[in-house]
Amino acid sequence: MTAGGIGGTGDLLMQLHEAPRTEAVPFDMARCARLAAFRAVHAPVIDAAWRVFDARLSARGGLLATGVTGAAARALCDQCILAPPSIGAFFLTQGLFDGLSIDQSIRRMQSSFIAAYQVAFPFWLSTHMITFGLIRPNWRIAWASFVAVFWNAFMSQENQRAKQRELGNVHS
Repeated sequence: MTAGGIGGTGDLLMQLHEAPRTEAVPFDMARCARLAAFRAVHAPVIDAAWRVFDARLSARGGLLATGVTGAAARALCDQCILAPPSIGAFFLTQGLFDGLSIDQSIRRMQSSFIAAYQVAFPFWLSTHMITFGLIRPNWRIAWASFVAVFWNAFMSQENQRAKQRELGNVHS
């Protein structure tokens, strides 16, 4: 629930940013709800994966020690194993939520993935050095959800850009 609420907050912040400064623009609550729904489902998956990382990469018989090395290993696992399908799933589901066909949603995912991942990798790698190095495991999802307000705003904007590209393709 926390992640869903924070996902919606990120979208609302982006909608405020996108709105013309001179006129009152109503929020697109359906857009906000779509982003919040994705994040509400996504966060428990990430939490479960992080528990696996903790178990497999721990000092007790795991591959790597704790501390900076362990934090770096977990952050890299997050970005190399979890980020690609997470980013792909985001654009795919947002396309479906927007009423696109599966083929159109796949095209949205393909056209948006690289740009988003190029931002995600350094953003989340540095964030997750803190997540896995300094934050207690029971607070990680809350911390990451807080930071994700900014990430969700970015992804909301990227999804809107994809929609604008699609409209441009329809009219060209």
